[in-house]
Amino acid sequence: MIQIKGNNLQNYLDLDIVAFQWAAPGACGEPGGVEFITRCGKKYHTNYVFPEYGVSIDDLCKLFPPLA
Repeated sequence: MIQIKGNNLQNYLDLDIVAFQWAAPGACGEPGGVEFITRCGKKYHTNYVFPEYGVSIDDLCKLFPPLA
């Protein structure tokens, strides 16, 4: 799985995302974890809660605008 972090986010703004999964803080699963699958079958992961990822909610919406 390809990791998306704040320092490489710009490289992934044009993904052809066809499916995603996420867990809000307090939900089952990784709090703030988001996984995307693209049309070509590549899998990506990021997290908007854990500071080591450096990704905010606004960044997440840039990556996948339907979340906005």
